[in-house]
Amino acid sequence: MSESGGTRTATNGIKSNLPDFSKDNLDFYPFVNQIEAELEKSQKGCLTVKFNILMCGFGYLEYDDSVIIEIQKYLNFNNLFVQIPLDRDLNREDTVSIVRINKGKQTRSSLQSEKKVSSSKISPIQEAINSTVQIITPSGSVGTGFIIDNRGIIVTARHVVDENGYSFRKVLVRQYIQKPEERELEAIVFRSHRKLDYALLWILDDGYYPELKLGEPKKLDYSQTVYAIGCPGGLPITVTRGIIGNPNINYNQLDCIQCDAAIDHGNSGGPLINEEGEVLGITLWGLGDFAGAKLSLPIDYVLEDLEIARRYGKNASLQSIYCPACGYTDYSKNLWYCSNCGFQYESEDE
Repeated sequence: MSESGGTRTATNGIKSNLPDFSKDNLDFYPFVNQIEAELEKSQKGCLTVKFNILMCGFGYLEYDDSVIIEIQKYLNFNNLFVQIPLDRDLNREDTVSIVRINKGKQTRSSLQSEKKVSSSKISPIQEAINSTVQIITPSGSVGTGFIIDNRGIIVTARHVVDENGYSFRKVLVRQYIQKPEERELEAIVFRSHRKLDYALLWILDDGYYPELKLGEPKKLDYSQTVYAIGCPGGLPITVTRGIIGNPNINYNQLDCIQCDAAIDHGNSGGPLINEEGEVLGITLWGLGDFAGAKLSLPIDYVLEDLEIARRYGKNASLQSIYCPACGYTDYSKNLWYCSNCGFQYESEDE
């Protein structure tokens, strides 16, 4: 069962091994945590994923028997089992099933107890941190973003990917900063909005990414505790805590969320979350040096464009015409100018 001639390559282009099976390495791969979370939601106790997603989740682009064995061993160590057919080679689009297994003489009650212990290892805030990334533009400027769809859609601020009024098309995304699994990925800006100051990106590498849960900004109230996650001054992922000063303040003709969580240069584009780890807004601005006047754009503003991107999918989004001036996305690709702002992609003769 060989598709790659035995070569094993991690998604960041560096050869890597699965961690030693020791207590200190139980949480080495966030992908296992994602599997656990999806199994908890499944009423059938079974999770079906594409084989390509399984490989990418563990850092492989290619596979042979030894890779399958190692992945299987690591899943077994976490009381999981992947059902892989042995009578044929697998294509990347083939699906495989992952189930939970019982080891030894464990009872149902002991397994439930272990689940509670396992789930308590990662707090909602930590899960949100795992979904937050650093954005690095071709000019070297640094901002923050967060994964909003597990297929690799990222939300950030328009001004993070903007230079002199025009949006970059390709940026770098740094994930799991200063952790053993840290990696850099390429991402494409496919939609942005100048007025609302947000941008949407697709990560080029296929994979299963830890996504942030959506919160409900309309339910926010005064003095509610919130957290801002970002990379201030280019630092690694940093969390600051504050309270809601005004859940619905009008600024620059936009309904914004006002809080006093520290939001500095480099935080822009990061998530503002509640104590359940749900994203409420995109951190954008601070009014001067006023500590209590940090503003975020409610996540509701982004949902329509997010749903369109999900419906079209990655390939259609990346092949669409993207206007660097206003950020409009033309999926029809029929015009030589932006139908939203009139920006000319090419001359009329061409």
